[in-house]
Amino acid sequence: MSSRKSLAYYSYDSLKNPWLSGGGALRDFEVLKRQTEAWKEIVIWTGAYPGFVAAKREGIQIRPLGFAVPANPFKPRPLPTRAH
Repeated sequence: MSSRKSLAYYSYDSLKNPWLSGGGALRDFEVLKRQTEAWKEIVIWTGAYPGFVAAKREGIQIRPLGFAVPANPFKPRPLPTRAH
């Protein structure tokens, strides 16, 4: 029986997040990657975004939290037209 335990980690950012994907996401992943031998399983929960797919990368499970909004939530929508 293994005495290694599971590690769950949360970060608002993810390596492939089209809106953020900054240095924080890379730092989190690199730190966790160095911990894969010490833990039975590592799961990083990140903020969801359009097109997010749960994956396993270099021994780390990457899973979404929350819900994905439309690809561009700030895109102006056309005003409704009135029939005269």
